[in-house]
Amino acid sequence: MTASQILDNIDACVCVTDPETYRILYVNETMSALYAPRRLVGELCWEALQEGGDGPCVFCPCDKLRGDPGAAVTWEAWSPKTHRLYRNTSRLADWGEGGPRAHIKHAVDITDIKKLTEKSDKAKNDFMSRMSHEILTPMNAIMGMSRIASATDDLFKIKNCLMKIDDASKQLLGIINGILDMSRLEDGRLELVHDDFNLERMLMETCGEVAALANEKAQDLQVVIDRDVPVTLRSDEHRLSQILTHLLTNAIKFTPPRGKIRLQAAFLGKRGGGRAELSFSVADDGIGISESEQARLFDAFEQVNGTQSRKYGGLGLGLTICRSLARLLGGDIDVRSAPGKGSTFTFRVVTETAEGGAANMEIRNPAHRALRILFADDDADTREYFKLLMRECQVPTKCVESGFEALESMERALRAHKPYTILFVDWRMPHMDGIETAKQFRKRFGDAAAIVLVAGIEWDLIERASAEAGIRHFLPKPLFASSIVDRINEIVGLPERRSRAGVSVGAGVSGGVGGPPDFSSKLILLVDDIQINRDILVAFLEDTGVAFDHAANGLEAVNKFKGRPAAYDLILMDLHMPEMDGYEASIHIRSLGHPRAKQIPILAMTAEVFEKDITRCRQVGMNGHLRKPVMEDKLIECLSRFLLGGAARRKGGGDGDAEFVSNARSPIGVSVDLPTDTSANFADTSADIPAGASTDLRPGMSTDLQTDASVGRGTSAVPDPNDYLPYIDLRLAMQKLHNNQKLYAAMLVNIRHNPLFDALVAALRANDLSAIGDLVRTLMGIAGNLSLSEISDALTQIETMTKRRIMPHELIDRYAAAVDRTFERLDGLIEALDRGEYH
Repeated sequence: MTASQILDNIDACVCVTDPETYRILYVNETMSALYAPRRLVGELCWEALQEGGDGPCVFCPCDKLRGDPGAAVTWEAWSPKTHRLYRNTSRLADWGEGGPRAHIKHAVDITDIKKLTEKSDKAKNDFMSRMSHEILTPMNAIMGMSRIASATDDLFKIKNCLMKIDDASKQLLGIINGILDMSRLEDGRLELVHDDFNLERMLMETCGEVAALANEKAQDLQVVIDRDVPVTLRSDEHRLSQILTHLLTNAIKFTPPRGKIRLQAAFLGKRGGGRAELSFSVADDGIGISESEQARLFDAFEQVNGTQSRKYGGLGLGLTICRSLARLLGGDIDVRSAPGKGSTFTFRVVTETAEGGAANMEIRNPAHRALRILFADDDADTREYFKLLMRECQVPTKCVESGFEALESMERALRAHKPYTILFVDWRMPHMDGIETAKQFRKRFGDAAAIVLVAGIEWDLIERASAEAGIRHFLPKPLFASSIVDRINEIVGLPERRSRAGVSVGAGVSGGVGGPPDFSSKLILLVDDIQINRDILVAFLEDTGVAFDHAANGLEAVNKFKGRPAAYDLILMDLHMPEMDGYEASIHIRSLGHPRAKQIPILAMTAEVFEKDITRCRQVGMNGHLRKPVMEDKLIECLSRFLLGGAARRKGGGDGDAEFVSNARSPIGVSVDLPTDTSANFADTSADIPAGASTDLRPGMSTDLQTDASVGRGTSAVPDPNDYLPYIDLRLAMQKLHNNQKLYAAMLVNIRHNPLFDALVAALRANDLSAIGDLVRTLMGIAGNLSLSEISDALTQIETMTKRRIMPHELIDRYAAAVDRTFERLDGLIEALDRGEYH
């Protein structure tokens, strides 16, 4: 194939001219077709290619190329002939073997690329604007509520501020996680963590996270699990829940008050290798989406309607992330919608299955043969779903749509000598709500039937009114098969009330949760190189009575365990520590000869939870993960599984021991199966590690803090906070630690001579940007947790400058002075907190 044949078959335009005469020597077929059906060879280039040209074009590069023959010139120009934008590249080169020196121009049509780039740039600029707004909104709430709380002694007002701070913090965390997920997806770094999980339990927890949002708008949230959906799946439970949470949150956001949202799980069929294809759909009767908007609904950084974006907020990343996650899970996502007619988002996933059958709809008590159930709810779909579930239980059930009909049905049933034994009544019904229905029922029929209030609201908000109406049982919405069956089993007197999902429902309306679990006989080895992290975990668990021993790195942890292997009940192990990290420490512990070394639960604490992290933790014999930042409720739930087998004894339980309500998704990747023997996997490398000295501990005592952390709990008076401003925000510190003055004093003692504060000054003077970054991040965590305001401000400024690669020399003295001024006040504050001398 000749050179001209090759050039004739490319999409770009190629034109060759004589640089002296400007006559065209050659044009390829692409250019000829665009400009004219005739040949252009021999014509002056400006006459053939430009409208009304009477001389060389103003952008002609020939003069420049003559002065520098080896150079190439690139520029963009609009063609009035074709009305297109081209990127042109020109150079001088020999044309043909022994031919003349020629000007060769290569032009690529970039009109569409330019438009796409401009559109993408605009989308990203809009996204950055939205992101700034979305981040600043919760930040303003956090800062504003913190100021309000620190300026008042009104405990009710302070509690209200803390609740709003907590809500805003969760909102901010969601935004940050969305941005990080998008970054990982674009870089191909997002990994899945596959493990066995119970589908119904996951759906319960997911819906529990969004139920409060639906209740605020008086919306009806329903969940339907088709009968043939498998019970146990093997997939990434966290990512599956993430998709559902976003779709449900969107549905609630874009559905008007008193609207309906329906989540349905369906079985699509079996795949090879013990896999199954499932679909999950989230349908609402909200504002809907037009066809044109649906076309770009899943594009990154896009939001379909500017007006709605301003009204409802959001970054425009959620659905993009959902589609990427669905594809990683073996499926995809699509939408059916029309303006004013609601939307249905459906995504499919391929999972492994561990067992078949969707529900264990068994009422395990002979007394159920005499059951007759009356169910009152104004929603037809909910009534139909309840009736279907009861049909599978073979329990006679009548469904009615109002409280009036419920009373009439009971009246007729009594006359026929076939009374209903249980009344399930919806809390929110028109004309006569569930509580009023219960009042009338008790007034007319006494204790003829047990009454269960069905509501999508937290029980403590309606507990008093329900008790006055004679209601002693509660069933949360949305309805799940196992929770309905467990409530019936409870009423007919089944001693052990555990659902097929593994969730203990407990007795009575409150679910049996009556205080913190009792860990008073347990000793935990807490391993973390950051003192503040250890102090926070101690504060979280102080009401449980658990005892702690502490280690600041993996080597110290191994030595302490070797000294008293039978004393410890569990190890909380940070993964990234100096001297010896958590992985290596776990290998050493598992390879020791003591039987307890093979059995003790070791839980990792880490901010990074990827497949490689999970795999490596399992390989070294660890039993699970706690994702940082560690949340108090997740920590307690996890420890209850490993320390008490999930059935937590409660401190101050009142009516006796209650079962613990577990959370399947947290910690991520946790397994309740402890390794019986992992020594075969690891070499015995512990011989050269010296044994550490044992430490006598008593419940509630921290070896680092050397103080009884429970002393001072609940005391309302503190030293005058105004005496320590602006250096220490004492009010805020007390709020974080539930007013535990002894614990705060001990934390201040531990940082009083912390060498990291001086190390940062040395790193700043040495211009060591890497060390500065690490030290600033660590110290910001310490100063933030202890509310050391002036130090925090100085650190923030240092961080801002170093991120711009600017050495903050002018801030060194300010930072050092802030540390000195703050530490000057610590001794007096510590003494006042210890002595209880309050102003």
